[in-house]
This record gives sequence, C-alpha cells and structure tokens, in this order.
Amino acid sequence: MKTVAVLVGSLSPDSINRKLTRTLEKLAGGKLKFDYANLGGLPHPRRSPSSSSSSPLSRG
Repeated sequence: MKTVAVLVGSLSPDSINRKLTRTLEKLAGGKLKFDYANLGGLPHPRRSPSSSSSSPLSRG
C-alpha cells in the first residue's frame, strides 16, 4: 500500500483543505494510506501592516 503525506496549512478543523483531504481518503477506499503531518508546532506567518520586523514569522 502506498502512503500519501498530507500537509494542511490551517489548524482549523473546518479548513476546506482538511475536508478535501478527508474526502480523498474516503474515495481511495483503503488503497492508499494517508499520513497527516502535525504542523501545530511550526511558526506561522503573521503579517501586520504596522510591523517593522524583518521576519514575518512568529510563534503564537
């Protein structure tokens, strides 16, 4: 069985991308294994028009 690595950028359970990958998993009918990577610990881009920071990444 082949394994598919799944990266969903949004942590929201209502993310359209998460829903899409769950639907694809169901359509695969057990022929593929879907491995969802946990991206919760990674820094996420935060852009603020008033920010003078040179780094767009922050934890939080």
